[in-house]
Amino acid sequence: MNWNDWANKELDILESEVNQALDKLEHSTDEDPDTIGTEIENSKIMYEQLDIMRAMLRELDKRSDDVSVRYIIKCFVDLDRDWPLSDLHSYEELPDEWIKKDAPNNNIRYCNSRYPKLLRRIIRYRTEPDKDVVIYSDRKRFEFYNLITNSKISFIDPGIYDDLYTILDTILPITFPYHPREKVKIYVENFSCTLQEDGPIVQSLALTHYLPYGAGNTPKRIYQFFDITNGKLEPLDFKAYMNRRQIFEKQAMEESEKLMNH
Repeated sequence: MNWNDWANKELDILESEVNQALDKLEHSTDEDPDTIGTEIENSKIMYEQLDIMRAMLRELDKRSDDVSVRYIIKCFVDLDRDWPLSDLHSYEELPDEWIKKDAPNNNIRYCNSRYPKLLRRIIRYRTEPDKDVVIYSDRKRFEFYNLITNSKISFIDPGIYDDLYTILDTILPITFPYHPREKVKIYVENFSCTLQEDGPIVQSLALTHYLPYGAGNTPKRIYQFFDITNGKLEPLDFKAYMNRRQIFEKQAMEESEKLMNH
């Protein structure tokens, strides 16, 4: 069975399931009439979508090369993600691809016309007004993983968010040509503890490693440490961070023992 035949069979199965669900709804005496009406309308939309997919498959069936079919589908997937269909270029290479926008703090910001999440910022330092630093940024590029909880995390505090991405965009700069699929995994340690008994809770963050985009790459060290208690990145030296880490581990163990004893 070639790919097109397999895809058509999957559409047949989906249509059969929609028919069964619709038939069940139409003969139901338990469902709310408004709910039934909504589901019937949704089914009609699904039939229209099935018709469109079948028409696309008929066109694709005229091509004998499965690779061509897969490339066309990949393009639709990329468009659904708001991704461009080809690589992007820097402002220096292709300025017509960029739109100038005003930004706060005396920064001049450009966004890419084909992928507006890609920004070009010119950072102007107050202490050195003649010194400009160009930073390219795509904040969808980084994916964060907490090594302590072994889970994917995100940062929503604007102070931490902005500082963190500025640091990462500086130490892991975007290179061109660039495409949004080039994700970079950032491994972090993020935890809270009290440094003294009954003292305030402090929050700590370590950028430990990153995994570059591409098959066969291995994690590389970053090793930068921060206090994030006040909603911004405040640098910590390694010794201070490790002291917090040990306190956190001790407090976590004590809490675990308490729960076990209960």
